Amino acid sequence: MRYPETVTDWGFDPEYPDHYDVPDMSNWPEILGHNNFRAVASGGFALGLFAIEGRDDRFDEWHEMLIDSFDVSTELYGADGSYDEGISYANYANTYLVYFMEVMKRKQDLELFDAINFVGMMDCNLALFLPHHLEPSGSVNFGDAGPSMNSSNLLWVAQKSRDGVTQYQALNHAGKHDLFSLLYFDPSVVPVPPDDSLHYSLLEFDWITTRTGYAMDDLVVSMRSGPPANHEHADRNSVILKYFGEILFADSKHPTYNAKSPGWLLRTSPAHNTILIDGKGHAYHNGEEGTNASAASAMIVRDGERPDYVFWTSDATEAYSVTNQDVQSITRTVLVFREIPFLIVLDKMTKASKPSLFSARWFVENSDKQGSVTTSENTFTLNRPHAKFFGAYGGSQPIQLESLQLPLDESIGVFPYADVATVEKSSDALFILAGAPLEADEDNPRISVRQMVDHWEIEVIKAHQYLKVHVFDRGEIPEFEVMEMR
Repeated sequence: MRYPETVTDWGFDPEYPDHYDVPDMSNWPEILGHNNFRAVASGGFALGLFAIEGRDDRFDEWHEMLIDSFDVSTELYGADGSYDEGISYANYANTYLVYFMEVMKRKQDLELFDAINFVGMMDCNLALFLPHHLEPSGSVNFGDAGPSMNSSNLLWVAQKSRDGVTQYQALNHAGKHDLFSLLYFDPSVVPVPPDDSLHYSLLEFDWITTRTGYAMDDLVVSMRSGPPANHEHADRNSVILKYFGEILFADSKHPTYNAKSPGWLLRTSPAHNTILIDGKGHAYHNGEEGTNASAASAMIVRDGERPDYVFWTSDATEAYSVTNQDVQSITRTVLVFREIPFLIVLDKMTKASKPSLFSARWFVENSDKQGSVTTSENTFTLNRPHAKFFGAYGGSQPIQLESLQLPLDESIGVFPYADVATVEKSSDALFILAGAPLEADEDNPRISVRQMVDHWEIEVIKAHQYLKVHVFDRGEIPEFEVMEMR
């Protein structure tokens, strides 16, 4: 990892049972040196190093190498403590970095806690917390991310920082306990329930999340913008939505690493809640180097929090134009009215010269075979046992809605989705989704999406609540105005 240019003949252990074909592993020392594996190696190396202290004259050389490795690991975290491989991989890396730091503190009185914003990292863990019936300690799983932090990592940070919110997470939201949870637990740190300060969170690498709280039934809406990352999917501008303990806008959890498997499709744009152009998504790769980063980037270019709603816009033009140079602009604007609750998504797609068919997909969670999708004219419903999402569509071009599923064998899974597509090719299209997450037996709201003289009007009647929003299609980013809300 320190001298990757010197490494040759890298390959899988021939006895490793889960071998899969990676055509080019020459860059793996560089790739693995800039992700969670460096932390794993450093933690184990540190434990071994001090076990042989005084018995091997290479101690000083290896000690310097370890300190250098830790410095590189710190560069992989954002100033806010965020980690671009997702929370479960931050948990993996942290576990072993803690071993390293504990050894250095105990053996050499070298305190390294402030080298990384660990309290901020645990705030990121809270910001991405996504409890649902299938995974009560889940996290927003963009890429290959899985559950939230184990309690041992949270308890270690709480012990060092005496941060009550981190202690509260460890005792109430952690994925699991382990032996080190017992060792790191300091009962004198008073747990403090989180307030609403992280109910709207924009992480340093442009993952953005809003919520109504941290309970199973609370609303969570999150979008994946930002740069490439190891373990990523082709998911720029993809949205995950959870309500009443159900994942209504779903992202497949941890698909195959084998690019030759049909299941590789689950890593690509067509398997995500995002935009396709002529049936194709943005730049990705074919697993030439495994599940490494692609060349796709997006960016949050607007965001804000108002008394009754939050909003943001992600520009994914760069991600799409890598493989389609005729793409002029791809933006997605999201408005979340948390207390109604209600969601508006504005997709604006522009080509420079060659007309295309545009489409958007919305996947429902179905890993337990209890998800379904229905469509009717300009509306669709994503159904789960405890909740549903009912949405209505409008657009600057004629569109059609269908209930489809990915072309994969049932042994891999069944992945139903609502497909929204333009009927004819065009160089400019605006999609307007207006919809509500609901309890399973709740009546659908009345939603209208109408084109007026110089704007679009979205009108919503939901029980005793009323919402009117105007949308102005004037450029690459649609403008909006909340006219009435009561």
